[in-house]
Formats: sequence, C-alpha cells, structure tokens
Amino acid sequence: MNLPYEMEHFAAAVRSARNALGWAQKDLARVTGLSLPTIARVETGHNPQAVTMLQLIKLFKARGIEFDWRPDGFKMETIFLVS
Repeated sequence: MNLPYEMEHFAAAVRSARNALGWAQKDLARVTGLSLPTIARVETGHNPQAVTMLQLIKLFKARGIEFDWRPDGFKMETIFLVS
C-alpha cells in the first residue's frame, strides 16, 4: 500500500465530487461540519483521519456520488439517483 499515492487519488476524487455538486470548499465544510482548513488539507492530499474520509464518502454517496478504491487509486463514479 502506498499511502501518499492513495491520498493523492482520494484528494482528486473529493475535489471532483465537490465540483460535480457545484460546491465550493466552504460549502462542503458547512454541509459536513468539518472546518474549511480540514477540507483544504484533504483536497491537497494530506492524510485525513479515517472518520473524516468516511464522513466525506457517506455524504457524497447520499448525493449520488460513489467512491471506489482500486489498486491504482480511488475512482469517483457519479450515480444518478431516481427521485
């Protein structure tokens, strides 16, 4: 496992998911209850706490965006939910 490499991919997936929702970092911070500096650190590839990662993954999943892990990094997939 190459943690820095994987965090780069997680960071990119979080940025992509946030952008797919049309949110700024401050919007993601507000919705999750995380601080803006925490969101910025996650999106620059710093190693977040597992609870922070799970919180973000759950939030995006609830909005139709799923993250998958694969050997070459995290993948973001947009799932369109039927309303």
